[in-house]
This record gives sequence, C-alpha cells and structure tokens, in this order.
Amino acid sequence: MSFFDSFRKRSNDAQVLAIEPKISQYAKKERPKQSFEFSNLVVKLRDAIRSDSILRQWVSNTVEGCMRHGFNVMSNDEGINKKLQERMREIEVASKTTMYRFVRTMLYNFIAYGNAYAVLIRNAGNSSGRSYTWIDDKTLEPISGVYPIDPLMVKIDRKNNGSVKTYQLDASVFEASLYINAKSPDVVNYPTNWTRTQGVVNVDKNDMVHIIYDENSTPFGRPPLSEVLEDVLALRTLEEVIQDMIRQNMYVITVYKVGTPDRPGKQQDIDAVKKNLTWNPSDGMLVMPGDHDIGIVSANIKDILSFIEYFKTKIYSAIGGSSVGFGEAGAANRATSGDARVPHFDKVRDMQLLFASFFQTYFLDHIVCDMGYHPATLVEGRPVLLFNEPDIETLTKKTNNSVFLYEHNVATFKETRTALGFTGKSIDEDLHLVRVTKQQAEFTAKAQADNSKETDNRTAPKNQHS
Repeated sequence: MSFFDSFRKRSNDAQVLAIEPKISQYAKKERPKQSFEFSNLVVKLRDAIRSDSILRQWVSNTVEGCMRHGFNVMSNDEGINKKLQERMREIEVASKTTMYRFVRTMLYNFIAYGNAYAVLIRNAGNSSGRSYTWIDDKTLEPISGVYPIDPLMVKIDRKNNGSVKTYQLDASVFEASLYINAKSPDVVNYPTNWTRTQGVVNVDKNDMVHIIYDENSTPFGRPPLSEVLEDVLALRTLEEVIQDMIRQNMYVITVYKVGTPDRPGKQQDIDAVKKNLTWNPSDGMLVMPGDHDIGIVSANIKDILSFIEYFKTKIYSAIGGSSVGFGEAGAANRATSGDARVPHFDKVRDMQLLFASFFQTYFLDHIVCDMGYHPATLVEGRPVLLFNEPDIETLTKKTNNSVFLYEHNVATFKETRTALGFTGKSIDEDLHLVRVTKQQAEFTAKAQADNSKETDNRTAPKNQHS
C-alpha cells in the first residue's frame, strides 16, 4: 500500500473513548468553494538557501545547535513513560524511521521555511493504542505512523473565521514553483474550479502536525530568514560587480574627452565618438585625429568592499549570527568568541521551546489520548519533548549553580533534579552516595577498627612476658 493509499481507508468499528472538554464552535456559513492558499515564500527560500552559502550555513548551524546535545521524549510518570516509549517504538517501526531522524527533518523545515509538516497515519489494526474522541467531537483512530512532508507540497484551505479547514498535498506545486520569482507575492490562492485527483490528497487537520514559526494573519509561519532575502541579494550583486571588474581589468576607468578648453567639442563630435566606441571592443584602442584627450581615473574597489561588509553585518544582525559563527578568519579571539555567539544560542533556545510546544500539542497529546489518558488531566505526567542546552559552557554553569543551591539548603532535591532536566523518579540505591561513597566509608571504618584492635595493647602488651 502506497503512502497516498493510506488516506483512503478508515476503520470506524473501534471502541471510542470519550474525552472532555470540547472546544467552542464558531458558527458561520462556509464558503461554497475551496480556495487553497500556497506560500510562495517557501519557494523563494528554497532557491535562496540552495544558492547562498550564508543562508545555508546559518540553517545548518541552527539545526545542529538544536540537536547538539540530543533530546528526550518522556513523562515524569513512570507508568505513562513506559507506555509512551512503547508507542514511540511502534511508530518508529511502522514509519521505517527513528525519532531522531523524524525530529531533525521537522526541525530543518521549521528553521529554514518557518513551517514543518507531518502527516499522522491512523490504523487501529497496526497500533496498541485505542480509538478516542478528540476535542472537536471527532472519532479518531490511534496513530500508527508519521511522515514528514515537504513544505513545498502543502496548500491550506481556511474557514471564514480564518481557522484551518483542510490541508492539501499537491505534487504539481513543484511545477508551479518554477514560475515564482522575487516579485511574486508571499501567499497566493489556488481556486479549485476544476476536478483533479492525480497527485492530490486532502488531509484532515487532525491528521496533520503543523509547526509554525512567527504566527501571523496567513495560515503559514513567517520564516526567520524572510527579512534578509533582499539584503542577501544586494550583497551578491556587489560581489558580482567586483568579479566583473577583476575579469575585465576594470581597476581603472577610461575617460574620453572630446575637444579642449580652447576648442570645446560639438554635440555631433561627441555623438560620433560614442557611436565608434559602441561598435568597438571595450578593451580595444580607438585612434582618431583631432583635439581629443584620454584620461585615467582609478576605480576604488575598497569602496565596494566597505558596502559588502555593511550588508554582511546587517545580515548577521538580522539572523542573530556573527562572523565567528560563520568561520571567518580573524573575526574574534578566544576571549570574545563566546560572547559573539550568545545571540545565536538565544535564537536556538527560542526555537527549541517553540518547536517542542507545537510537537507536544499536535503529536504527543494524540498519543496520550490513544493510551487512554486526557492531556488536560495530566499536569506533571504529561509527555514532553525536552532539548538539552545547546551551549556546553552555559550548561556547566547552570549545573554548578543548581548543585550549589541544593548544597546550601535553598532548593529541594526534587527542585534540583527538575532544574537539571532530570525526569522520572529517583532511584536512591543507584546514587553515587549509596553505591560508592557509603561503601567506601564503611570499608574505611572497618579497617580503622581492625587496626585499632591490633595496636591497643597498653594494658596487656603482647610483646612482653609476665
């Protein structure tokens, strides 16, 4: 069975587990025809990232920063966490992937395009979960598999109130994207006035995970790189100017003067020179009799280089990066390199938290429901996606500070574990205190006691005879 075939069959005979509360409904007449919206900005960014080294490097650095020290999908409740890990493994096997690959692919789309999509495949016969009623009163089967979707395939139909009605996966969007240029609008409409089923699949909103960066009036997220596209274009244009100057030996500019101060050239003379220069090679020499003068003016490439540095600095500031992060030689020394990357790490932490929030709401909460729980009733036991601190120096400082607060009776043991990112119940028998320190103390005390018995012979010396 192919990927698209999995949408055509749904089983409705599974037992339903009703859950509360319900979401409020916005009653208003729907539009008679579907009008799907598509993000042209995604296409522009795809082409820009493929062709520009700064944008490509920033996306790679940010993805690697988010995934640098790994992540955990877990619950504080041992019972829920055990079931959760079993369900995660079921989904990995059914989807022929791993959770690491799935999260990393979604993160890349989220960071590069401001939108990350994944389709949830539901099949009660291929899952240990059970059917449930979602908060919009729809009966849903348990999740069996999950597949990331290329943002370039997604179109969205909205209700009159602006909420999402249906997602559509359209393979033909790739063909339409060939005609998109820098002047195209960021979002366009695709009215469905014709019937076309080849390569098109409509997906219910409950079967789609849509992670959005910078929500706005459109159904799509606003990519973090969208504001720097014009600056990158200006930067590359200036670099092309310098390349042309080097290729054409244009370190100097030739100025052709017609006439002299005593005998100024007439307009017909100037036009004649222009005509001759137009039809001669730019690097050739024109020899003419009369009162003419050829002068040389130096072209200062340093002026253009200063503009290039200006636009590079502007781009770095807009994306929260620095010349150090992009590996430029001589950009900073050892003492200042850490401070220069602080804005980038701040951006990484924000993206980690935002991505985790959407992931928990639109994916993990569905897993909670098909395990027989309700996300509204889980406070401490709700499954979460936890990314580790991207900066190792900051992580070390936070760890030392948390231990310091515990040692000085400011924080409790539970609060310290939470601050360190540990979840689940602590097993005291596995602590270093019990497994190593306590045994060492007992061994030392026993050795000292045995030694004391052998040397305490003042009352009855063993080396003297009575």
